[in-house]
Parts: sequence; structure tokens; C-alpha cells
Amino acid sequence: MKKLNLGNINAGLNSLKAATDNAAQNGRFELIDTALIDFAAKNSYAADDNEESYKELAANIDEVGLLTPLGVIVNGNRYTLFSGERRFRAITTYLHWTKVPCYVFETKSVRKAQLMLHQANASREYTPQRKLQLYEEYRELLEEMKEAGEIKGGMQEHLAKLMGVSERSVRYYKQMSEQLTTEEKDDVAEGRLDIKEARERAVERGRETGNIAGSGEKEEKSEKSEKPKQDKLEQAILKVLKLADKEDPEKVTALLNRYLRGYMG
Repeated sequence: MKKLNLGNINAGLNSLKAATDNAAQNGRFELIDTALIDFAAKNSYAADDNEESYKELAANIDEVGLLTPLGVIVNGNRYTLFSGERRFRAITTYLHWTKVPCYVFETKSVRKAQLMLHQANASREYTPQRKLQLYEEYRELLEEMKEAGEIKGGMQEHLAKLMGVSERSVRYYKQMSEQLTTEEKDDVAEGRLDIKEARERAVERGRETGNIAGSGEKEEKSEKSEKPKQDKLEQAILKVLKLADKEDPEKVTALLNRYLRGYMG
């Protein structure tokens, strides 16, 4: 019997949920004149893009088509791009399309439009250095939205979702944001200051001020500890399925309870 991979199963379920949620929230589909589309005023995600990446992407789109429409927000008689700037640049620079498929959204809130930009880029992989920068961008925006009554719930929960990390990790980025100087943050971003050393400085200063978020080492160990637990549950399911084939319900129940206790413990 093929070994069950709960990580893949869970990822698949999350993808299905995301696709369902996205479908429910999608704006109307339209072909939009490229001349009517403007770039978002604040889009730090485009900083890592370059002409070579645009050219390579354009070749790919030319071969297989634009698989995912762009995301735009109505802005008077024009549209503001919040998802797909790299694709848009590739299309307009190298393919010279006059119209492009888009999902069109209506919102009067500049803050909500900026949040949609962040959400559209949340699935990207980022280094810890970049996450520190994003933490500060996200926190500033979310604090403004919370004050304006545009979002509800805890700040850490919103930040964790946007950053794709645990709430405990969010507390750690919060400590670095609050304890490091502007110069130190610049050094982290430019690679002159190692992220581990930056964390240690933040922790030490946090201890001095009584603002302790926990050590990075403990955080990493905590996240890694989930895998052995997952392996235990996989083994439990495998054994249960084998016993179920032999129609031994008492052993099935006993073994399942035993391994679930081990997993939860």
C-alpha cells in the first residue's frame, strides 16, 4: 500500500479551499484595453523583476497563452493593476497586446486595494530578510484599516495569514521591527547584517526592555517538531487501514486511539 502523505493531502485541501474562496470573490471577467491600465502606486514586489524575466515570461505566454487573468480595480474611467504586474509588463513590452483578460473588482478604499495587492503576492517565497520588510508594510496598512473599521480580528492573525508564517513567528518579526534601528534594518536588507545576528540583537534588547518574543532557535524547533507527529499519524492510518481489510474492528479502534493519543501528545 502506498504511504499516505498528509502534508500533500493537507496542501491539496488548502489549494481547493483557496480556489473555492477565490472563485466566490472574483470580480467580473473582461477584456481591458491595456492603455487604460495603471500600475499600483506602492508595489514593492516588482523590485526583483527585470527585463530578462519579462522577456522569458513573454515567450512563455506567447507559447501557452495567459493562463491566469490579471487583477484590476476600477478607478474612475481607468483601472489600477493589483495582480500581475510582471505579466502585464511582459505582454505590453514584448507581445504588444492591445487588450488583456482581467478580473475586474470594484472598491472605493485605497487601503483595500493595497491589501488585495499584498494578498495577490502572498504565495511567493520570501527570504527572512524580505519578510521583515513585508512585516512592516503589512502592519502599517493593517493598522490603518483597523482604525478605519475595514478589518476585524486580531492583528497577529491577519499578519500571519499574509506572511504565511505562524503567529509566534509574527511576534518575532515584531520584535525585530521594534528593536532594530533603521540602519540595522537597512543592513539586513542589503545582506550586511546576518538575519540570525539581527534576531539575537532584537532578543537581547527585548530582554533589557522586558519585551521578549522568544528565541529564533526555539521557533525553528517548534515548527520542525510537527513533522514527527505527522509521521506518527500517517503510520496510524496505514495500520488502521490494514486491520480494516482484515475486519478486526476492536484492534482498529484500540490502535487508532493509541496512535492519536501519541499524535496529540
